[in-house]
Parts: sequence; C-alpha cells; structure tokens
Amino acid sequence: MAVDKPGSATVGVGIVRNMPSASDARGDDDAPDLEARVTHLETELPPLVHEAVERATAADSKAADALLLARHADRDTAEFRSELRDFRKATTASFNAVRADLAHLSQRLDAHDQRFDGVEQRLAAHDQRFDRIDSTLEAQARVQQSIVGMLTTLIDRDADS
Repeated sequence: MAVDKPGSATVGVGIVRNMPSASDARGDDDAPDLEARVTHLETELPPLVHEAVERATAADSKAADALLLARHADRDTAEFRSELRDFRKATTASFNAVRADLAHLSQRLDAHDQRFDGVEQRLAAHDQRFDRIDSTLEAQARVQQSIVGMLTTLIDRDADS
C-alpha cells in the first residue's frame, strides 16, 4: 500500500478516501481512530475487491478467448498446410504423369519420323525410276518421230512417182 498524501491511500486498483493518516492515529486515543479506520476499510475494501475480482475474471475470460482463437488459428493453419501439402503432392503427381505421357508421345513421334523417312526414301527411289521411264519414253518418242519422218518421206516419194 503506497501513501499518496495524508488522508488517502492507494489500495489495489482504487483509492481509499477520507481515511485518517497514520500520523493522526498516534497518541492516547488510538482506539477510536483505529476503529474508524478499520470500519472505513471494511466498507471501502469489499467493492474494491469485487472490482478486482471482476477485472481478473474478465482478464481470465479474455485470455481464454485469446487462447481459443490461437488454437483455432493453429488448427486452421495446420489444416491449410495439410491441404497445401496434399495439393502439392497431387500437382507433382499430375506433372509426373504429363511428363511420362509426353515422353511416350515423343517416342511414338520418333518412330513415326523414322517410318516417314523410310517412305521418303522409297518415294525418292520411285521418282528416280519414273525419271528413267520418262527419259526412256522420250527417247522412244524421238525414235518414233524419226520413223514417222522416214515413213512420211517414203510415202511422199511413192506418191510423187
């Protein structure tokens, strides 16, 4: 208990007023002043104690509420982390599946590319054969043209004679 000034003292969270000071209580007539002080304290102290208990109860309630909120936040955070971990695992599995599919498709495309390369080589060989046939047909056409020219010359000679 701290004494602020004579006649008042700070008790707990409230101020006890009009209480005789310790210097007033000295002397021969201690008993009446002491009794007055005790009576005064008995009337002033219960409301202060009641107020202190109410404040402590309120503080306990607020602390319990804060603890409850913290637990819920921890649970929500843990739940969110768990969901995020599950999402990450699912995403990784999905990416791995896509990667495997792309590798398989790439192998199939490589096989098709090899087949197309073979087809292109065969077509090139056929093109060469067709070029030979064309040149052969052109040569035969020239020969036939020269035969036609010779026959025409012979026919023209016979007709003139």
